[in-house]
Amino acid sequence: MRVKSLSSPFLLLALLSCTSAEQTNPEDELLAANKMTCIVDGETLTGTGEQVGVASFGMTEDTMSLGLSLNIDKNGQQLMITTGLTKLPIRRGSYYFPALDLDSYGGGGYTVKNKDGETLKDFSQANYLMFYAQAAKDPATKLQIRLTSIEQLPAAQPAFGRVKMKGNFKFKAAYVPYVNGNLPEACTTEAIARSIKRGPQFPKFNASICGAEETTISGSFEVTQDLMKAK
Repeated sequence: MRVKSLSSPFLLLALLSCTSAEQTNPEDELLAANKMTCIVDGETLTGTGEQVGVASFGMTEDTMSLGLSLNIDKNGQQLMITTGLTKLPIRRGSYYFPALDLDSYGGGGYTVKNKDGETLKDFSQANYLMFYAQAAKDPATKLQIRLTSIEQLPAAQPAFGRVKMKGNFKFKAAYVPYVNGNLPEACTTEAIARSIKRGPQFPKFNASICGAEETTISGSFEVTQDLMKAK
């Protein structure tokens, strides 16, 4: 049995049961059917099987933690989209994560690397909050996720539950070029001056001065995964 994890910062337990080379592993066939399609800046990215990641810290009777990712190579680049880990009811419906009454943001992102694995751009919801959010509780800083179909099935091992689900999601993310780990000087100087003159406000930084870019990421998914049951 295998629980495929998202890339850092999501570190999850991986469990593997082996069969002989001549046999077909039913779970491999199960995971091979997973699929996801994402749209970034009008470009459609599609993945299946090993290209689709499903992460979780487990499930209870009524809730589950869920993270989805898509990892593909295209036009000489490595592209990864992740929703971040969310806590969701195990039932159909539309949800925001984090909740709309919280002044926080989700962990979704979009990373572009070159063929050697060097990061070219790293879009995140955290950056969107800093450079584009209009308020601390701006709905645009949240992950919108909708489960259109969800079903609990028997899993191969008693400590797990199998969840089959379909749905879609959407979130906004932003990229800003850092220089030696720091924002451009003009960017921080303007933000400090504006804060002194007018007090705390949103967005906290001027996106155009800081060289920030924003993007909207939407996607649909159809996955089946065995999740560890909470004790």
